[in-house]
Amino acid sequence: MGLFNGSVPPRHRGNGYYRALVVARLRDAVAAGARRALTQNTPMSQPLYESLGFRAEETWTYLSA
Repeated sequence: MGLFNGSVPPRHRGNGYYRALVVARLRDAVAAGARRALTQNTPMSQPLYESLGFRAEETWTYLSA
């Protein structure tokens, strides 16, 4: 199961909404039979995912002009 493309508008950040979104998605995935999950997250969301038991396996570098 992959977790991709979640966000909360800036004015609502810091209130636990994104955590609630991720936890709900994980709960639904487990109920559907998922036993593993992965995510590609930003530095902003990495601490949240680590607090939920995820660990970094690799780091991606994004190049832009």
